[in-house]
Amino acid sequence: MGSQPIRLVQVAVVMIASLQLVSTLHCYTCSSELVPGCGEPFNHTKVPAQSCPIENQVCVKQFLPWAGTLRGCGVEGLCTLLKNSTADCETCSLELCNSGLIKSPSHGIMLFSIICLFFSMA
Repeated sequence: MGSQPIRLVQVAVVMIASLQLVSTLHCYTCSSELVPGCGEPFNHTKVPAQSCPIENQVCVKQFLPWAGTLRGCGVEGLCTLLKNSTADCETCSLELCNSGLIKSPSHGIMLFSIICLFFSMA
């Protein structure tokens, strides 16, 4: 009987991981030179969101002194490639996380919260 809650947690973890694998990431996509509200302060009501291609695993927010703020889809490691340039760059891997308004909780924190909720109901 003691292993049943553990088994349910394992099933929940697999389901959450599966959802992330099959879902498409959505990111805000804009250039502050073209779209009012894309820079700082950011206005999500004026900026379109885009479904990223499957090869793009992260949302990106970049600030380039000559081009302003850019937001969109990107590949893991993009900011590492740009670290020696004059660009400020941030990536994140949650839905619409490149707004720059708040930092989203990590997947580990969300999973821990689900597990705690599950055991508090048992």
